[in-house]
Amino acid sequence: MARFSRDSKNGPTTLAANGSPSVDTLAPAPPPPSVAEQNKSRQTKESGSPPPPADAASGRRSGRPRPEAIEIRVRDVLVHRTPPSVARSLRYLLAGEELPPRFAVTSSIHGEGSTMIARSLASLIAYDWRESVCWVDLNWWKVNPVRHETALFDTTLAEVVERRAPRVALAMPTSIPGLSMVTAGDVPLATRARLPKTDELAEILDELSRSFDHIVLDLPPVLASSDAVSLSGFGAGYFLVVRQRTTSSVQVRAALQTLSAVPCLGTILNDTRSNVPRWLRTSNEVWALGT
Repeated sequence: MARFSRDSKNGPTTLAANGSPSVDTLAPAPPPPSVAEQNKSRQTKESGSPPPPADAASGRRSGRPRPEAIEIRVRDVLVHRTPPSVARSLRYLLAGEELPPRFAVTSSIHGEGSTMIARSLASLIAYDWRESVCWVDLNWWKVNPVRHETALFDTTLAEVVERRAPRVALAMPTSIPGLSMVTAGDVPLATRARLPKTDELAEILDELSRSFDHIVLDLPPVLASSDAVSLSGFGAGYFLVVRQRTTSSVQVRAALQTLSAVPCLGTILNDTRSNVPRWLRTSNEVWALGT
């Protein structure tokens, strides 16, 4: 189950990214209908058909049914699937945050799920908000690069930065309208450190920003590569993904301190578990990291 809360006085947003809670009704009688429900009922009577469904978190009307899971396909090949529980949690984040046009997603160490969260955020922005968004992979330090995914793309970011391929084919459209993806590609270890400092990379990201409403940057882990510090400057802020029972509080503090020059938009708790009884859980429970 997931909990989300925003407390502007106590620091950045904290979100548990593995599902929304269901709250059991304790009162014997149902509550009176809200103003929104009364208006919805009135619209149904007047028009003879119900209004299009509103987004549960953002309140934006999508006009189409919500799928069980959101999938991203490139050339009809499944490359990402956002589980319903994760989608519900991230929708609370998107409803409560005013996201900058370009932001980053990173983690302290490998294996915390930052790529999954970055892709999920990008797909939800495109699907729910109907705005154009491009997920950009800036992580050349992946432990196990997904090489079969790279083969689905016409070109890679590394090839364009090194001027071995044209920019025009860089952003690959996906099965979700408005969502495109840019894959990092392979870069030799000896040349990785210089890529974040090249003018070519900055120009490519600026060009993508002119073509899309939002750019989601997928960064390497902060404590695994110094590149994360340089690359984080390409965004107006970042989300830090923390996997419960994997990352220590010392590592989280170190990552936040390392990126102290860049605004932290929030902390996303991934793969959380709770022993709190279901009927006690609420959607505004605060999860503290001790930062």
